[in-house]
Amino acid sequence: MLSNPAIPSQLSFEQIKELIPQRFPFLMLDRVVELEPGVRVVGLKNLTGNEWFYQGHFPKKAVTPGAMICEAVAQTGIVFFRMIQPTHQDVTYL
Repeated sequence: MLSNPAIPSQLSFEQIKELIPQRFPFLMLDRVVELEPGVRVVGLKNLTGNEWFYQGHFPKKAVTPGAMICEAVAQTGIVFFRMIQPTHQDVTYL
């Protein structure tokens, strides 16, 4: 796909919050480091051993729950598809 100068190749935390409705503690995307609309997106979530969901999930072994991983993938997918829409204002959240 040809690059569009109007679409950024990376997104900050603040830009992500403009695109998706999730907020702390369920916002599972901190940055988008690569974005090729209609082709691919690479997102990052910074985690530490002190995350709230590690407290009871396999104590003494920080394993990210699969539901949290799926949520991060879903949020990254939302950003991917929102960036190829002609306008971002016509989306209704349920």
